[in-house]
Amino acid sequence: MASNSILADEHILQLLGDGTNSELSDLSDEDDEYFQSTEFDCLLNNFDDEDFNLLLDEDVNDKETEIVPVSTEPRCQTQNQALKSITVDKITEIEETNNTVTNETIETNTSSLEYIEKCNIRWKRQPFVPPNIVLNKPIVHMYPNSIPTPLDYFLKYFPESEYENMANYTNTYAEQIGRLNWKPTNSKEIKIFVGIHLYMGVLNFPRIRMYWEQKSRINTIADNMTRNRFFELRFCYHVIDNNTIPTNNIDRFIKVRPLYDLLKKRCNELPVEKNICVDEQMVPFKGKLSVKQYMRGKPNPWGIKLYLLCGENGLVYNFLIYQGSTTEVKQDIQKKYGLGSAVVLHLTDMLGKNQHFLYMDNFFTSFNLLHALQHKKIFAAGTIRVNRFVNPPFLNDKVLSKMGRGTTFELSSDIPNSNIGLVKWYDNKPVSLGSNFITSGTPDEVSRYCKKEKRYISINFITNQWEVSTNMTN
Repeated sequence: MASNSILADEHILQLLGDGTNSELSDLSDEDDEYFQSTEFDCLLNNFDDEDFNLLLDEDVNDKETEIVPVSTEPRCQTQNQALKSITVDKITEIEETNNTVTNETIETNTSSLEYIEKCNIRWKRQPFVPPNIVLNKPIVHMYPNSIPTPLDYFLKYFPESEYENMANYTNTYAEQIGRLNWKPTNSKEIKIFVGIHLYMGVLNFPRIRMYWEQKSRINTIADNMTRNRFFELRFCYHVIDNNTIPTNNIDRFIKVRPLYDLLKKRCNELPVEKNICVDEQMVPFKGKLSVKQYMRGKPNPWGIKLYLLCGENGLVYNFLIYQGSTTEVKQDIQKKYGLGSAVVLHLTDMLGKNQHFLYMDNFFTSFNLLHALQHKKIFAAGTIRVNRFVNPPFLNDKVLSKMGRGTTFELSSDIPNSNIGLVKWYDNKPVSLGSNFITSGTPDEVSRYCKKEKRYISINFITNQWEVSTNMTN
């Protein structure tokens, strides 16, 4: 039987607790969740970048800042001059502050990067003044008089000596697992084995056994290696000795690291073009792998993600494989700049000063990245996420739409030793771009279809947008 005794005051206070738990908290999206200090510290220490990787690939909805109308006129190009006089002439000046900009310097192996805190990033509504760019003369490279064979090119990436190592490690692994009736392989057979895999990648039959079956037999493959020997080598193939893997290993690709290093070494030796870009690329893969990614909109959305530094001709000059929290970027740089910017700084560390124009998308671009590249004499431009630039005071989208398609609005940084420009260009929707060497430039004219007038019209097309879109798609 339930007790009807009256609760003492002390018991009532004990049941009420300290007020941190509330039955109403679940009904509000604005209330902060309560964590005990030890639990919160544990969450911070065990946070893994992989958990939010897919979210990083999504576009961020940027918040626009409403502008209080006043007097200073920035550069603004539009087809509708009447609307321009109503809006642009009434833009207020940003309040000047007397706060001293306190920056932080991060030491790296190759250089020191200056980091500007968000509270010190300020903007002025004035046209961007581009730097005087005089690129260094490119290094003259000697090229062969005749075009080498495809095999010659391939052996530059994977030289002859490596096939001997592959054969040795494959034999070692077969002995370690006690493979019955194992016939030791050699470098010549490993070459055939690698070549068969490359050929299979071109033909792409649905099943491997089909290359040896009578109806679908491929003589180049079947005549050089039997089916059973191929599967035997495939089972034992290794490029390292498993016994050399350290117990505290954090490299998730250590078993293919020698191949990765060979490919990267040769890419780093190639002469780099003037116009380059950084972007993501997927290596198609649907097997079991902890760092497998899904990227919506890619031709092969499932696979292993790489960050590439490429040129206009499609050549890869540097790359970095994504492996979650153990991705090979400097942790102090990533903590300050974010993953995207840390990747760009890592990939461009091999570049010479005053030689290149770099283009990227809004996953990578940030204020401090453009600032760091400016001091490294790398001229960079890219689309931006406005919230990474401390919500600069652009014109509102509605104002730009009333001013007509082709309207641009510029801002420039108001920080000592930092020359960063932003531009917002309006077509059917606004596009925001940032750069340390160019914004609107000299506008070109492009043809766009107008639904309202049911005809093609000419609108202003900014140089920055043209350069970014051109170099990002090459």
